[in-house]
Amino acid sequence: MKVTEIVARVHAAVKRAMDLISDRRTVAIWRWRVHAAVEHAARFVSGHRTIIALLSVIALAVACVVLAATLAGWDYWSEISFDEQHRPTKITTDRTKIIQQFVLVIGGALTFGVVVWRSWTAHKQANAALRQADLAERAHDIDRYAKGAGMLDSEQIPVRQAGVYSLLELGRADTENSYSLVLKLLSGFARVRSAEWKKLLAQAPPSYATPHPAPRDPTTELADLHDAVRSIGWLRHQNPGRVEEERTAKFTLNLQGITANGLSLNEVDFSLADLNEADLRDTYIRSSKFWHAYLWGTDFRGATAQWSNFEGASLESCRFEGALFSRCTFERASLATVQFDASAELGECNISGASFIGAKGLASKTIESAWAWSDDPPQLPPGVAFTRLYDPGPNGSVRSEYNSIESRKGFPPPE
Repeated sequence: MKVTEIVARVHAAVKRAMDLISDRRTVAIWRWRVHAAVEHAARFVSGHRTIIALLSVIALAVACVVLAATLAGWDYWSEISFDEQHRPTKITTDRTKIIQQFVLVIGGALTFGVVVWRSWTAHKQANAALRQADLAERAHDIDRYAKGAGMLDSEQIPVRQAGVYSLLELGRADTENSYSLVLKLLSGFARVRSAEWKKLLAQAPPSYATPHPAPRDPTTELADLHDAVRSIGWLRHQNPGRVEEERTAKFTLNLQGITANGLSLNEVDFSLADLNEADLRDTYIRSSKFWHAYLWGTDFRGATAQWSNFEGASLESCRFEGALFSRCTFERASLATVQFDASAELGECNISGASFIGAKGLASKTIESAWAWSDDPPQLPPGVAFTRLYDPGPNGSVRSEYNSIESRKGFPPPE
């Protein structure tokens, strides 16, 4: 090939390169590609810092081994034979075997790095799959909550009951996320249904055409409301830790003015709840918690309660006519201005530190079998006798022992 032809080809190549560089569009494309590659590498490094650090350590270790082998020379890695005086007699250098050993070491290090890399990748993928599953489950729970809330708005009582049961199961299954939402929704439903019932009972008196209308039956007409009240108590009873969180957060469950007359409340927890002016007539309460609850003006007429805790509760202006409380605790509760009658009884109840100031109809017979600690007697109105006091022991030892076992069988006297 002639020199002139070579020069011409070089000139043409240089010209094409100059044209390519001068093409702004081409320069912009390559600049964007470089920028994208750098950005991708930066994201990769920031997201895999641990793995990159580990691989860097492995690479550094391999480099150190190779450097040491290079500096030491072949003789260092050779096989040396010694005589009886431990003097070297023969040096055998098998370079192929030495290289093989180095290859095995380096290959093992790289394999270890790859295994760690794959394990880390699988771990991240598993976490991503778990997050996706959690999101899917959360979406399903939200859908269940929305459907349950929609069922509460139905005109049919059985449908509303099904909504209550659905929300109860959701609160049990997803306590972390749905517990508070379910409680607030059911308590709101209970208040609204109670207000509707009271409004219905307060309608205009019967006209001349219907002088004796059929009486209302709360057992059937308020089945959904009663299920909601029970579900709230059950859900809180099964999650005492969440009730303690409510206490710490100063949250008060609002059940003010609910209608629960004739209801059976077994092992429910309404501690710290606002039950002011609630209708609990003829209810049967067993092994339940109402400690530090707000029960001002609540109607307990004809109610029966066993082994239930009303410690520190606010029971001012309640109606206790015909109520029978057996082995309950009213320790440090406020029963001021409570209305009693001759049939009311606090049988074997702990009334230590309870206040009965201003109670109406309270007689000595009402609290005849009740008891209290001698260092914390109840505050009684004038004319009411009470002598059943127990010694708490030196430094309250008897009282402490009693408090440690009282939950086994309700609240019997300490004797």
